[in-house]
Amino acid sequence: MKTLRSLAALALAACGSLPSPSGPVDAGQDPQPPPRDAGVDAGPPPPPPDAGTLCDGLQPCNFEWSETSAFPANVDHHTTFVATSAAGTFVYVAGGLHNQTSQVYDIVRRAPVAADGSLGAWVECTKLPMPIGFHAMAQSGRYVYLMAGVSQDASGPFGHDQSLIGTVQDDGDITWVTNPNRLRAAFLHGTAVVVGETLYMFGGTGANGPQSVVKLAQIQGDGSLGPWADGPALPLQRSHHVAVVYGGHIFIAGGFDTGMNPTIEVLRSSFDANHMLTGWIVVGEVLDSPWTSAAVVYRDHLFLIGGGEGGPGQERYVNRVRRARFDGAGGILSFVDVDALPAGRAHVHQVPMYRDHLYSVGGRVSSGQALESISRVFVGKLGGGTE
Repeated sequence: MKTLRSLAALALAACGSLPSPSGPVDAGQDPQPPPRDAGVDAGPPPPPPDAGTLCDGLQPCNFEWSETSAFPANVDHHTTFVATSAAGTFVYVAGGLHNQTSQVYDIVRRAPVAADGSLGAWVECTKLPMPIGFHAMAQSGRYVYLMAGVSQDASGPFGHDQSLIGTVQDDGDITWVTNPNRLRAAFLHGTAVVVGETLYMFGGTGANGPQSVVKLAQIQGDGSLGPWADGPALPLQRSHHVAVVYGGHIFIAGGFDTGMNPTIEVLRSSFDANHMLTGWIVVGEVLDSPWTSAAVVYRDHLFLIGGGEGGPGQERYVNRVRRARFDGAGGILSFVDVDALPAGRAHVHQVPMYRDHLYSVGGRVSSGQALESISRVFVGKLGGGTE
């Protein structure tokens, strides 16, 4: 526990002392066609061309962003996710940190998603079993998994290796239990995904900095997790990255290495005939690679949203939204900028998507020489802006 407690203190100090980023990143009528010559065999007019669908290569594949009512608290290093129950669909925010006070939260809040994609009022849900921030998050059906990270008690912050399991109830609330099987490894800024019935967790900051550790556990019928086992390690140590699942494979992008230098390689998992993870291969790259960005997959596209850029001494928070297309052969094409958030910030970690809307809550910004948690909420509508 001493090692994990020291690790948590170091992480809190490091995330609170980054150099300040640079300044804020924030007619007539159409001519009428000539009359149609009816002729004697013109027949009915041809059907209108198929307008296509968003992100099909013809229609827009970007987001128009707007700001909505603020979250009730300043927060970063939290998790944000969407879940649907008999009570409706809600955006949830769990845990996180208030950087100005160093308070780690045990609070979970939810806001209903209206038919037009807007958010209703935030209300508190059942609290977490412990304060938690810097953690990894994954979902499988009505189960939500929050793993490792930083907690807090009367002696201050400490790292932990617990896994919290939430079950979404019919009334929209979430009940939480602590899984008895511990990770037995430190993960701060780790990342987790579910493929099939297996939960994978990898990377993040350990006792000696960014690590290449991969852990996996089987999801049981009741949502609990079986014992954690070691999986094939990442090719290099990586932390503050993102991970998504596409085509049954895990893709990892962004983050930085042991020297806190941004990592440009995009990794893809490989599996054997029994669906067991066998390793990792490089399938693309991200120039100006971000750390603590969010990642979303829509159709055949991967979006990277916000985060920080630059290595030691050159860190800055950005408002960039980038998009790359999966190439259909297991790789990914070049990233291009498609739109921008209303403000540059990092440590948002998840920007969940429901139908054609994205929801981005809180995060950390630069204010003079200080780094501050914020309560701003941005909503992105797919296809609403200009590319």
